Amino acid sequence: MSTTVGDGNGRPGDRNVFTATSIVASITVGTEAVPNFLTGLTSEGALKGFEFVPARNSIKNISGKALQMSGGLFLHLNVLGGGTRLLGVYSETSTDGGATWVNNPNSLRDSEISAAGEGSVSLPSFLFDWPADAEVRFRTFTVGSMNIERPPSSSPEGSLVEGYSILWSMKEVK
Repeated sequence: MSTTVGDGNGRPGDRNVFTATSIVASITVGTEAVPNFLTGLTSEGALKGFEFVPARNSIKNISGKALQMSGGLFLHLNVLGGGTRLLGVYSETSTDGGATWVNNPNSLRDSEISAAGEGSVSLPSFLFDWPADAEVRFRTFTVGSMNIERPPSSSPEGSLVEGYSILWSMKEVK
């Protein structure tokens, strides 16, 4: 599902936006030599100017123009084996339908994750030049063992509460 909205005159609601989520139970964070992809992304609400490309774990700009985007990336983590881990997250772009991928300049975000067990991290996400028809995806790596996991469900006051393993939200900067 995808739509392009607005007429380019800067009216409210004219901005290209997306929110992508994942409820994948567990994604192994890769190593520096073999980083893994963020997987299982689906649309949360309307996609305006974007579409998912599930086969490549990417999101494609179908707005017809280059975009400047800003937003955030949230990951729910489970550190395995104790100790401190350094989590690396970066994005890459393909302008040829996924045949080649290029790391996005200044996209690396390092976060130190302490102690064993569950936690979360929120990272800024921005892309100053997302070309028309280009795809973007994230890769992760760590030294040691760490998974991105869906938080366990709980039932405070008898109501089931669930969460996302990944939430990526971006909005066009005007």
